[in-house]
Amino acid sequence: MRGGVGTLLRRVEVIAGTARFVGRDRVAVESDDHVEHLQFRSVVIATGSRPATVAALPVDQHRILDSTGALALSVVPDDLVVVGGGYIGVELGTAYARLGSRVTIVEVADRILAEFDDDAVGVIGAALDRLGVVTRTGTAVIRVDGDEVHLDHGGTAETIKATHVLVAVGRVPNTDDLQLGDAGLECGPGGRIAVDPQQRTANPAIYAIGDITDGPALAHKASEQGRVAADALCGEPAAFDQLVPLVAFCEPELAAVGLSERAAQASGQAVVVGKAAFGVNGRALTIEQADGFVKLVVDAAHGFVIGAQVVGPNASELISELTVAVECALRVDDLAGAIHPHPTLGEAIAEAARRAHRRLQRPSTRLR
Repeated sequence: MRGGVGTLLRRVEVIAGTARFVGRDRVAVESDDHVEHLQFRSVVIATGSRPATVAALPVDQHRILDSTGALALSVVPDDLVVVGGGYIGVELGTAYARLGSRVTIVEVADRILAEFDDDAVGVIGAALDRLGVVTRTGTAVIRVDGDEVHLDHGGTAETIKATHVLVAVGRVPNTDDLQLGDAGLECGPGGRIAVDPQQRTANPAIYAIGDITDGPALAHKASEQGRVAADALCGEPAAFDQLVPLVAFCEPELAAVGLSERAAQASGQAVVVGKAAFGVNGRALTIEQADGFVKLVVDAAHGFVIGAQVVGPNASELISELTVAVECALRVDDLAGAIHPHPTLGEAIAEAARRAHRRLQRPSTRLR
């Protein structure tokens, strides 16, 4: 994949080194004992992020790992404690459990995968249980002594065994050593840079994309922001759409876009929900992946699809159709009336839409 990107850059001059701003329109690039100064008319900052750390859990990439180290192990851990129940922790915890590790996920909040609705996370929780993964919510890791991991569960001290510990508590933007002040920029909370819809910063010559801006730290968000920034600095009309589909590549997959049922209810918006289980979907049954469902959140006043969640096979693929539906403000009957080929997983989208449409016809079933 890196080679493929290199091919795309064949007409781009690439300078290897560490860049820092030394003015509003200048950067210095340091490589070994050489420093090269570059003046720019426009610049895009795309420095990404790194794994967040926990003071009590110093990463050594041998026994205490971050996500980078977890992808480079030469052996499968016997006992792996994953600190953090977000995307990264659940994805890597699932992967190692499938490889044979005894996995415990420790999350300080009262639930894992906080970005998703409870019923969708419930499917993931059941799948983790079948894999033998132990999930400890409302629990903090205090320290690691040898092969003992010391926990605090609501004020009660506990100890579990682990040959390896994975610290997966989020990511930190790589903005702290760019000397942004010299370019007239300041970071907001968490080290992120504020941008407008064209990805411009407070310095109109400087654009920022990816994990160093607000929003989910996802590759497809960064890629789209890069396209927008490139068009904007060339004078083309462009704006970044904040509707970013979320995907967790666990087993089964989990994806969401727009408003969740929980978020809609919390805002006081009247909605109806249509849900279709993969357990009655012919394609899901033939590939023996019948866990999960498609769930649509529909504005009760006008029938617009305002959100969707998919948990189950190929959720990362199915969410694209639903992203278009939310993006284009489709009515739920548009989805219900669109013929989906049989047998396919996509039929569950149409079935969920039909169920939501029927509920729209019965005002007493609307949710608030």
